[in-house]
Amino acid sequence: MAYAAPKLSELLTRTQADIESRLPRSYARIQEKVLYAIAAAQAGNTKALHEHLAWVARQVVPHLSDEEFLLEHCRFWGLWRKEAQVSEGSAVALADQGGELAEGTPLQRPDGGQFVVAEATLLSPGQPVTVPLLAVEPGVAGNTPAGVVLQLVSPVPGVRSTLTVDAAGLTGGTDIEPLGELVERLLFRVQYPPHGGAKHDYERWAREVPGITRAWCYPLYQGGGTVGLTCVLDGQADILPTQADLDRVGAHIDGHQNPVTNQWQGKPAEAELVLFAPKALPMNPQIGLTPDTPEVRAEVTAALQALVLDTEPGGQLYLTQIRGAIANARGERNHTLTWPTGDVLAAHDEIITLGTITWL
Repeated sequence: MAYAAPKLSELLTRTQADIESRLPRSYARIQEKVLYAIAAAQAGNTKALHEHLAWVARQVVPHLSDEEFLLEHCRFWGLWRKEAQVSEGSAVALADQGGELAEGTPLQRPDGGQFVVAEATLLSPGQPVTVPLLAVEPGVAGNTPAGVVLQLVSPVPGVRSTLTVDAAGLTGGTDIEPLGELVERLLFRVQYPPHGGAKHDYERWAREVPGITRAWCYPLYQGGGTVGLTCVLDGQADILPTQADLDRVGAHIDGHQNPVTNQWQGKPAEAELVLFAPKALPMNPQIGLTPDTPEVRAEVTAALQALVLDTEPGGQLYLTQIRGAIANARGERNHTLTWPTGDVLAAHDEIITLGTITWL
């Protein structure tokens, strides 16, 4: 049971009663009297001690503790907080007269995002060349879809001033892991101890990769000795993993050094890992709200987004769940739901996502 610090009024009453019990014919309840001042001062000091004890009690429980102590709990269990990562990828450059893009050459996205050339690249006249790039700042903001045009910050002799992000895009950028997700991973580690390559081991390893928030493992996926695994990145606009994301997950599960324990860990050598990206099954609700205000729409959207976050590949959302999420949104008084008209069921390789909401 959680420790509850007594209220100041309770402590004052206790202290007054204690004084009166120890000093016959005394009365410590009149504010203008010395005994009241002593009781009030004592109660105030005791209140601070109780509040500190309540704070200490929260730090003992990992999922209730503050950030500093949560990180200590994680280190105790061999976990670490995932740091922000920079996005990377390639863009296509052209040169009219030939030239070189030196390592560190700065580029800029139309919205101001900054990138640099990751490796010096020579260009021949008229020949498109793929140039490796890195974002300057870590975070999801650096992820850039294919086709976006980047501008050289300073002219480079013989090289055209713009580069176009290639088909793979710039990916891999992640923000620092939110504390809520770190708590989820810690509870998972405590409740499902390492077991030398069990189903939960693969899911835990996958979720250690920056950006990966949920993962599912399928033993015997393609027969004996094979292990299937898929995952999503809920912190990004497109939660489905790219091939680069799957490659990072695969490399981590093949073997990595735990930065807390410095011990190598990973899948058994004989296991064949099969990584795949799930397909999105967008749910596009059609909703009429009462009252129909921007605030209520935002609450309903958030409720539906939280609902789909509980799904998994091959999962199902019951119509009653969808209606319940809408009805429980703050500010909603009544609603009509014209679609879906029944339960939403995903195929084994699909995951339900929130698509476009049509407001009626």
